[in-house]
Amino acid sequence: ETRQDTDTAQRFLEKQITEYESRLTEAENRLKDFRIKNVGLMPSEGQSYYARLQTASADLETVKLELNQAESRRNSLLQQIGGEEPTFGIGPQPGIAGPAGPAGDPSLPIDARIQSLEQKLDELLLKYTERHPDVGILKQTIDDLRKQREEELAQYRASMAANAAVSAASNNASLGFGPAGVDANPVYQQLKVALAQEEANVASLQARLTEYEKRYKELQDQVNTIPQVEAALTALNRDYDINRKKYDELVARRESARLSQQAEQTNQDIRFRIIDPPRVPLEPSGPNRPLLISGVLLGGLGAGGALAFLLAQIWPTFDSRRSLLHATQIPVFGSVSAVLSPAAARRQRWMLLSYLALGCGLLVFYGGLLVVETIGFKLPL
Repeated sequence: ETRQDTDTAQRFLEKQITEYESRLTEAENRLKDFRIKNVGLMPSEGQSYYARLQTASADLETVKLELNQAESRRNSLLQQIGGEEPTFGIGPQPGIAGPAGPAGDPSLPIDARIQSLEQKLDELLLKYTERHPDVGILKQTIDDLRKQREEELAQYRASMAANAAVSAASNNASLGFGPAGVDANPVYQQLKVALAQEEANVASLQARLTEYEKRYKELQDQVNTIPQVEAALTALNRDYDINRKKYDELVARRESARLSQQAEQTNQDIRFRIIDPPRVPLEPSGPNRPLLISGVLLGGLGAGGALAFLLAQIWPTFDSRRSLLHATQIPVFGSVSAVLSPAAARRQRWMLLSYLALGCGLLVFYGGLLVVETIGFKLPL
């Protein structure tokens, strides 16, 4: 019956272990899928994530500050340009440099802006690729300025055709008086170049601001999802820990039951046989009774003698005049002998006889014990 109960318990444990092993595998798979799905948002990665969020926030604030400064410089340049005239008024067309431009076209003030932006574009291409936001914005700005140049050039040509009949204007044009010559205002042109640079800088900063705002918003959205991820991860870890604990307990119980069963089988195979049974000894191993009896006698006599000597030292007596003289160093003139009454004499004799009788009885008892031990008669101690 015990063997049957053990087998039943073993089967039950095996069934439970198989079930919890399946649960544990499912919990591990759920935890693995969750970690893969939420990579970058796990609590263990929270520190680096918040560091990136802080860096993005700092970059965003820096770009905003730079953009405000660039816009302030641009507005200041616009105000300065508004107070300057593009020409001194001695040429045929205000704002037009003259007929000596590149490829047969007159040189216009906008050409300086285009040239400055092209130089800046070359510098950016040395650092970034053509897909960089700053490069794209700068190219778009250059294209817009070129379209504007075409419009100004068309206006210039129309103005030149209208003034072709005027000889003074023709003479001035032949002498090179125009916006590109002595008629052009250099302060105005410098301000226009600086304005073009600031506009390109503002456009670049606006593109950077848009990109940084996008990144910061994405990081903020991830911050809002982190508590949900942590709660879900805690629940998954709790389920996994429960299943793991139950599984370990069942495995330990199975091993314990297996060891108990093996121990029972081993005990059934063991047979004990008594080879030499224990025996009671015939002679005691100790103590040595004659020696013990003699020691007791001598100890008693020694104790009595020591007690008498101690009493004599505490209450000393003098039995002769010589001992008294020796002890006190005082001359003794005489002594009085003790005279006992008949009753006192009888009492003293009885005491002496009693002492002798007890002493003899003690010796007789001692001798009897030695005889008994010698002949082998056992007396209980």
